[in-house]
This record gives sequence, structure tokens and C-alpha cells, in this order.
Amino acid sequence: MVQMSKRREDSATWISEIGPVMDAKLKKRIEKGRAWRVQKSSTGVYEVKSMPAVVVDLEEGTCSCGSWQYNGFVCAHVATVLAKTCGEEESMADYIDPFYHVVAYQQTYEDKIHPVLAMDIPDFTQGTAREIKPPRNRRPPGRPLSRPQI
Repeated sequence: MVQMSKRREDSATWISEIGPVMDAKLKKRIEKGRAWRVQKSSTGVYEVKSMPAVVVDLEEGTCSCGSWQYNGFVCAHVATVLAKTCGEEESMADYIDPFYHVVAYQQTYEDKIHPVLAMDIPDFTQGTAREIKPPRNRRPPGRPLSRPQI
């Protein structure tokens, strides 16, 4: 209950479209690709000169490294293409799966958990008349399985 409340309050102060943890990862990926060259092949298709060279297709949502398709979060190659062609980091949120957006995080923690009053909780420190017993095991129908001889 306390954890959900804290996360709800924290996420209300976030100003970015994606959460702070993923925003930091995005900045690291942009920094990683600063030295890479980007060449446009056709509309939405780019070649990133990294080791090894990869092909990024923004319209199809693919990168030949496979990371973007696998995670739904832009890899360093896609981040480099977007940073060098679009110029603004804010447009990158359109290429990131909605799972990573702040709105999805806030929707996760928007429900409230009501506190349980102490009088509703049984006192397990004292001996109780109820004893929890293990379930009765029945032999399954059919022939028993034979065990290998050692």
C-alpha cells in the first residue's frame, strides 16, 4: 500500500514522456552512437556505420541488430538515427513502445489499496484452536508407475 502510494506520487512529478530510468538509458544510447555515421538509403531507411554496420527502418520499426523489435525500446542505432535526423529527443517517444511511457506507469499505480484495520486481522501470536493440516493425498487411478531398479 505504501509502495503503491509512493510510486503514484513520484510519477506525478515526472515531466518526460518516458520514465526517468528509461530516459537515462536513452541518453546513454544516444551518447554511444555519437561517433557513428548515418546515411539515408530511402524514406525511413538508414544505414548506421557502426561495428558491424546495421540497417534501421523507421517505418517498419526494425533494426538489423534486433534489439528494437525484441525490447520495444529504441536501441543505440535507432536513437542515433533519430538524434541525427530529427534533432529532438522528444520525437523519440513516438518510436518507443507505450509500455515504457509515463502514462502506462501511472495507470499501473492509479488504483488505491485500502488499509486493513488491526481489528480485522486475527492474532496469530497466541495459540489458535484452528490447526491447518496438510491435504489428503489420494492415489491416482490406474496402475502404479514402475520404478527403475538401481
